[in-house]
Amino acid sequence: GAITHLKESERLKAEGGDHFRSGNVEAALQCYDAALETLDASPIQNQSLRSMLASNQALCFLKLTRPSEAEERASAALAADPANGKAAYRRGLARLKLEDPHGAFEDLQKAVRLEPNNAEVRQKCEEAKK
Repeated sequence: GAITHLKESERLKAEGGDHFRSGNVEAALQCYDAALETLDASPIQNQSLRSMLASNQALCFLKLTRPSEAEERASAALAADPANGKAAYRRGLARLKLEDPHGAFEDLQKAVRLEPNNAEVRQKCEEAKK
């Protein structure tokens, strides 16, 4: 049932996080992919979890220096939850790499609004202004 799907998605998300922290970015991506597929199969849609998973995928793609995929996943995360500050930040980083300083600055400004206490986000936004 729906609860089983959500629990399995959460479990895969946690497993992905473990892989990511131990430096196995590809394995983390596979877990996040599987978690999203599990979520897609669920009759209950959890937009907040969907957004977190897509944002985590974006982080993986940034680590793998695949900015266009990172931008796409961060956009998907923001579509599911427009208030996901991490996703806005990650899309901003991706857009910097994609030589889109205007888009990057907009995303980073949004990230600062959503996560005002995050020093790393503020610093990147200052850098993007230049």
